[in-house]
Amino acid sequence: MYKHYSIVLRDYQEDLNQKWFLELYFTDPVTNQTIRRQIRGYINKGTTARERRQIARITKEELIKKLDNGWSPVSEELVFYNFSQALDYALTKCVVSKRTIQGYRSCIKQIKSGAEKLGIDLLHVRMISRRHIKLILDKCRELHNWSNHAYNKYLGYLSALFSRLEEYEVIKSNPVSKIKTLPLVETDKFLTLDDWEKRKLRTELTRIHPNFFTFLMVIYHTGMRPNEVRCLKIRDLNMERRVIMIYPDLEERNSKTNNIRVVPINNHLYELLQNHIAGHENDDLYLFGPPKDSYVIQYGVHVKKQYKCSHKMYFGVSDKRIKRDTATKLWKSLVMDNLGIKKHMYALKHTGADDKILAGVPLDALKTMYGHTSKRMTEKYARKVKEVYQKQIVDGSPDF
Repeated sequence: MYKHYSIVLRDYQEDLNQKWFLELYFTDPVTNQTIRRQIRGYINKGTTARERRQIARITKEELIKKLDNGWSPVSEELVFYNFSQALDYALTKCVVSKRTIQGYRSCIKQIKSGAEKLGIDLLHVRMISRRHIKLILDKCRELHNWSNHAYNKYLGYLSALFSRLEEYEVIKSNPVSKIKTLPLVETDKFLTLDDWEKRKLRTELTRIHPNFFTFLMVIYHTGMRPNEVRCLKIRDLNMERRVIMIYPDLEERNSKTNNIRVVPINNHLYELLQNHIAGHENDDLYLFGPPKDSYVIQYGVHVKKQYKCSHKMYFGVSDKRIKRDTATKLWKSLVMDNLGIKKHMYALKHTGADDKILAGVPLDALKTMYGHTSKRMTEKYARKVKEVYQKQIVDGSPDF
């Protein structure tokens, strides 16, 4: 720690044609000599005297903090982050799934383009205010024709990145945190399946692709996310207790939460899973995966047989799990295109929630099973809960 030091701003009487800098004087604890060092950082990125003084003040605060924490101006370089560099640094501190990292990268690329257009990209990150962020977001909407949904998505990504910067003390506070999302029109993509659609899906899929039907019924009956289902192994099923155990694994990315979850297996799902795993003793196999490799002889040469995901053997017990987008593609092909049910696979989770609420399952029980932290989150899936509440008020309200 350097106890004896001073930091002075050299601004040439606020002459903007000169290169301003902070002059650091400190005493070397080894030689006891006074050493002088010039530090410019991003001071000269300011276009006015006021901006330069502000950047200099922030830079000086960082210098003092680093010196007090043991930083050596003799042997170590001082790193300052401009806005673009800070986003890249934040990405290195994110421990999330590959898919989320891809989302963050896409966000950074588009946010940087907006910042460059506004001339904010090289501004010291500590000078970035909420006003700057809103200007950048508005510019990105203009450049990339963002919908309200895209705006809200990238706002969420950007807030997460700035939270990492705040955590690692690159910035003092998160300027993104209190920016409001844009209003969204309710979409019908996650509307629940009606009785006719459920009957049609059951009749056709049990006939043409029973394994995929079982995969879908795990989502419907348990509320598990498709990625959680594709990561399930036989060992995760406790058929005696009739529960599915989800143990979060950072490498597998098999759960959206970091808590161990115990998901009950109801009687309908129990029978499907019993038939699905029958004859498989290796509990390290995945519940849903591609068929085992097999070979055919073509022109005297062994050629690996290729199976499409629409093949009945797909989504069976396997030593490999299905790819993340396999189920989504198959749903589009078999259900949306072939059966004409224009609803997304995730609608099964909403449908399962609604059906349980109407059957009398309490919202708290549903919240626990779905791994939600609040009832409000569960209510987004169980849309019928409002109708149940209204009926309870109508039927249960006392007379005056």
